[in-house]
Amino acid sequence: MKRWKIVGLLLLAAFTTLMVFKCISFSQEPHMPPYTPHQPPHYPPDLTPPQPYIPPAWHEKLDATHRFFNRFELVLDGAAVLDKETGLVWERYPEPQAFTWNLAVWYCYDRTIGGRKGWRLPTIEELASLVDESREVYSGKEEEWEEGKIPALPPGHPFIGVQPGFYWSATTYTPPWPAPAGVGARDAWGVDFGVMHYFDFERHGAVYGSAKSNERYVWLVRGGHGYDAY
Repeated sequence: MKRWKIVGLLLLAAFTTLMVFKCISFSQEPHMPPYTPHQPPHYPPDLTPPQPYIPPAWHEKLDATHRFFNRFELVLDGAAVLDKETGLVWERYPEPQAFTWNLAVWYCYDRTIGGRKGWRLPTIEELASLVDESREVYSGKEEEWEEGKIPALPPGHPFIGVQPGFYWSATTYTPPWPAPAGVGARDAWGVDFGVMHYFDFERHGAVYGSAKSNERYVWLVRGGHGYDAY
């Protein structure tokens, strides 16, 4: 009987020692924090990301004149602009030539900017995200507003050659009232970055529709998700 007690005690001691070693080895494993949304992806120590991780910030209002945390950043060798509010990349020098809507869609597919293709017409939501309605305040430049010289863009923006006029979006127009089938399909939404005189008041950066057969300006965008051109 004593022999079996000794064997039992030895087995218990061995089991206890094994559990202690397992606990020590588990506590020495590196701790990985759980991933949360809007957190930069994890990179191994020998592999660094090609550029700082910039998540879209549709829920924030970023200042285009801030010295260190500017809303806009030049990318693709200065040929395009990254909007950190939306994560979209816009061409920096929009073409001053006007196109019909169908030709504008084709034009975007064929363009190369900063050595990169993959451009498209923006959706109406994306295009309207560039509008700064604070530019409705004249600030002593009434004569320039009347002549339509100032586009409704955030002060300090890096874009060059933006026309104070109507720019196409990829979004087909939807009439606000019941209409026969196909009526809205002849038009498309867009943004007027100039001054639109509407009855007895003026609107800057107005959103409205235009016939696809009209010639309007085009502003190319890259990235994002939406595309409903048809």
